[in-house]
Amino acid sequence: MQSELRRILEECGVTTFFVTHDQEEAMTLSDSIVVMNHGIIEQTGSPYEVYERPRNRFVASFLGKANFFGGKVLAVDGNRVTMETPGGTFTISAPSAQVGETVSYAVRPEKIEMSIQGDGVRGIVTSVVYSGSTTSFRVRCGGMEVLTEERSAAGQSAFARGDSVVLHWPADAAIPLED
Repeated sequence: MQSELRRILEECGVTTFFVTHDQEEAMTLSDSIVVMNHGIIEQTGSPYEVYERPRNRFVASFLGKANFFGGKVLAVDGNRVTMETPGGTFTISAPSAQVGETVSYAVRPEKIEMSIQGDGVRGIVTSVVYSGSTTSFRVRCGGMEVLTEERSAAGQSAFARGDSVVLHWPADAAIPLED
């Protein structure tokens, strides 16, 4: 129905305001989204802009799942930012920051890749949930839990509960947040 409604609205060429709490519906039907929090506009933009570049933690978590990394920057080496967080000290791929600055980043679960070795955030797989087209993993990294998702391929995932893994993502997948 959503695809058909979108087609009809485009065919008629009318401006339509659609109020919904269903994020998927908003993304599917809209050319422009306004995310509000208690009557205050948090962000406006295309579905792509609002999902891929949310301004703050509220928008990032309202439109889908997100992992949050934040803390005091201890060191910067190119696109590698080492920060002290409540969950431990982590070095992540992220846009450059200044040493001493307090930063906050969001990383969408589907942007995170897991491997057995390499550079990145080390952790232990605590949960594996197969959902048809995707498999979700919860990974305990120090004092925090990180959610990852991968497209389910034929057969089972190479990772199981209890596996030691390394999480990594491109620096541009870490979204700087205003809060």
